[in-house]
Amino acid sequence: MFRRFIRHIKEGFYGIARHGAMAVSSASAVTITLCLMSVFFIFSINLDTITESIEDTVQISVKIDFEHESSEQLNEINRQIKAIDGVSNTTFYTKE
Repeated sequence: MFRRFIRHIKEGFYGIARHGAMAVSSASAVTITLCLMSVFFIFSINLDTITESIEDTVQISVKIDFEHESSEQLNEINRQIKAIDGVSNTTFYTKE
């Protein structure tokens, strides 16, 4: 079993020695392919990180008309805004 393994290794080196140009060609093709795949992988990871960063910093401001200034109406509007999917925090600022 071990002799067969050694024989395959020897024949591989003989093949590389006999067909050096093909060996260099195939090694360069594999190297270029791996480099391209790693560039796309790094680009994908960076794009994912940037997207998550932007998602975390999105803020939306809501201005309320003067006719909705009673505290009950403001509490109802605040409750409706909190019920929206994706809203993590609400802060109310008065016009003063």
